[in-house]
Amino acid sequence: MWWCWNLILSCAIFANCVIIPYGIGFEQIFWNHPAIIISWIIYAFDIPIRARTAIVNGELTTDSQAIFRFYINKWLIIDVISMFPFEYFLVATRNKELVPYVLLLRILKLGRLVEISEIIRNNTRFSY
Repeated sequence: MWWCWNLILSCAIFANCVIIPYGIGFEQIFWNHPAIIISWIIYAFDIPIRARTAIVNGELTTDSQAIFRFYINKWLIIDVISMFPFEYFLVATRNKELVPYVLLLRILKLGRLVEISEIIRNNTRFSY
């Protein structure tokens, strides 16, 4: 299950890392692109899932309080900022020119890919 969720999350992060800079560079209207909306939903589900994930500092633990404290101290602020739909508030207040730059906050999740790759590298049986 952990591998499946991280694969889905990695795809959402990768989609944001491609679509958002492309939209800014070519001045496309992309804030309501289906991939952006789907990644927003995935990011929203990621918060409660990560708050219960049993890996703290690369070690497997079952202490739910330690897991939650680790998540709050390391990822909660980044997850909330990258998940919050600022673009809808900007469109509602007619500040559409700021929407592409606010969407860049979603790329903050790129650090999650680094963490996932470190966990995978440390827990695989293959040596490189």
